[in-house]
Amino acid sequence: MPTFFAIAAQNTFSSDIKTVPTVGDFVYKSYDGITQDLHVITNPYNPTMPNKINGESDEQIIMSFLYRLWESNNSALWDNISISFNDIWNIMCTYNPANLSDFVNCLYSSNLEFTRSDLGELLEIFKLSASNLNISQDSLSNYSIIPSYSWIKNGQDIDYIQMYYYSNDKFSLMFYDANNNLIFEKQNIYTNSYTLSQDEWNQVLSSIGSYYYVVIKSYSTLGSETGPYYSQKYRFNVPLSANSIISTSGIENSRYVEKRIAISQGTSWAFNITFEHSGNKLFQTFGNIDTKMCLYQSDGTTLVCPASDDEGYSLNSLIYHYLYANTTYVLVVNFFNTNLSGMTKVSILSIGGLKNIEDTTIEEYENIFHIYGWDNYTLYSYVAQYESMVVTWTPNSSGNYTISLESEFDNYLYVINPSSSNKIINNVDYNDDEHPGIRNAKLTNYYDSSITYLIVFCQFNPSNIFDNLDTGDDIVVRISKNS
Repeated sequence: MPTFFAIAAQNTFSSDIKTVPTVGDFVYKSYDGITQDLHVITNPYNPTMPNKINGESDEQIIMSFLYRLWESNNSALWDNISISFNDIWNIMCTYNPANLSDFVNCLYSSNLEFTRSDLGELLEIFKLSASNLNISQDSLSNYSIIPSYSWIKNGQDIDYIQMYYYSNDKFSLMFYDANNNLIFEKQNIYTNSYTLSQDEWNQVLSSIGSYYYVVIKSYSTLGSETGPYYSQKYRFNVPLSANSIISTSGIENSRYVEKRIAISQGTSWAFNITFEHSGNKLFQTFGNIDTKMCLYQSDGTTLVCPASDDEGYSLNSLIYHYLYANTTYVLVVNFFNTNLSGMTKVSILSIGGLKNIEDTTIEEYENIFHIYGWDNYTLYSYVAQYESMVVTWTPNSSGNYTISLESEFDNYLYVINPSSSNKIINNVDYNDDEHPGIRNAKLTNYYDSSITYLIVFCQFNPSNIFDNLDTGDDIVVRISKNS
């Protein structure tokens, strides 16, 4: 830093003093022959290392970075920032930063007028921050494909008394919506690439706007940790335009299938679905946004597209239909208000009942057999092979309840909150065995009397054959409120 101040200070001298050869120019020349043109990001005066750029480990690069940070003649496209000599000097005097990392972080916390993205671009050019953020190309046109991001680490290790310093080796990815609000930050990445999880990608897809930003935060943890250095903001478009349909991989027959999805404004999800066994199938959405579902044959022929979209719980959708094995169907899901973006959850299962006494079919959530008005209740039911049984239950009063199954076969229990689009959690929303060696399922949780829950119970392994396939096997469902 002192060498930068020496060069910059000469520019404050009078024009008479600047007549002295080399005074007031932008070239640093050391007594030992090292020469550095502060306008460039390479080292043309050193023939042995003409392109030496080592980030924090290169004093000449640090000097050039500071010069570019200060210089007002922004001739390069990547140089869009200029901080006055007085402001740089005041930061040094006020905060007394111990190194370049401290100085840059003082810039971040200062009230100086510059954008962090412009500073990030400068940091990238001088290899102080990671750079060149790229996204996997196949995810740019289809948001059912989760993107991967990669970048150049930058910096270079140097060995000093058997200690290594200054190489960027830890990163965070920060995601912002179109209004520059932070969506989430993925921390502690130790490679130069990262693939989002489905939940992380859903957060991006459901954010505000048709595009989003990503910033890389870089740290060096070798020796004393330095950083973070923020890269520039990289802008990416949210895949697909309005009214596009995204095709997903097929969903096969199972006990209970759910897929948590983000629906962007004006778009739909299309699920290609095949079942291994014919039977009645129940499709539902769960969450707090008004949804609409339609079911089609693979040739586009409409099977079910209800005129009303609120057959499910509250504003959710529901479709109940007999479907054939080894036949492809297409389920299209969107929001009733196509101007909305957000999360919903799609639920699919093969259903064996139960219907309320007066109902002949399940046209809406309220047609499912309903348990209400009891703190303690016992239901004697059956389970058939390849089918799940469902009932709805509204607690008599809010509190902690235990829901348990009893049967001669290994069973499975789900208790779904239809008002939530969150992913269900083992031993909170579903359970296999109460204890090791005990094949009956049991859940204890807090349940709200304002919500009508969906209880799903079935075999652990649907492919196991019951002794009596005509009537199925008996199973007991017990609901009891805890004191």
